[in-house]
Amino acid sequence: MFVNDTGHLPESGRVCVAGFQPDQAAPRAWYSVVINAARATVEPMAEPKNPAYVLGVGSEVQSVKGPVFAAYFAASRERFDTQPNYKGALFVLVDGAVYAVRQEKVTTSIRRGLTTRAFTLSRGDRPQRSVEYTWPLYREPFLSSDPGLAEELRILRPRVAVISVGAHNDYGHPRADILEALHARPGLAVYRTDESGRIVLESDGSSLTIRTDHPVR
Repeated sequence: MFVNDTGHLPESGRVCVAGFQPDQAAPRAWYSVVINAARATVEPMAEPKNPAYVLGVGSEVQSVKGPVFAAYFAASRERFDTQPNYKGALFVLVDGAVYAVRQEKVTTSIRRGLTTRAFTLSRGDRPQRSVEYTWPLYREPFLSSDPGLAEELRILRPRVAVISVGAHNDYGHPRADILEALHARPGLAVYRTDESGRIVLESDGSSLTIRTDHPVR
């Protein structure tokens, strides 16, 4: 059984990350990231039995100098579930080196050329890692790709969804495909402000209370 070890990140530990999957038809992949002295080794692994063991997303990038593994991950599943681009307790791995985003003031940039792109990770004002890779845009490895709402719901397994939308709006929101994906998810409670009015979510850290102006239809 895979066990995450995150108590001493970014200096040492072990985390499971899922393979970045821009093509939904491609087979899924998972990786074991073992960290020692802020340096990481990455090995393919079998799909974890519990989806909660997955703490991040990673991918092998084909750079002009050879393959480079890049990933981001959290210290806990609760933090990973917070939002896709969290910065508190976020760690990044590029070309074997691991950094704590907030503590080390990590920033990134992409320099765009005619046939290549250069991704640079900096700590403060000092560049730390740079990866140059071939273009085109549709295979951009360092830009997020939308996997689709149904897949995101499958991975995150939320219990509540809240849609902020005006009644009889001119934009056709929420879209029918969004509603279909939400209602198809077992155990997911869907709230809409155009139907329920004000929606208030309160938590004491262990339970969640939801109050609305009008009952859910």
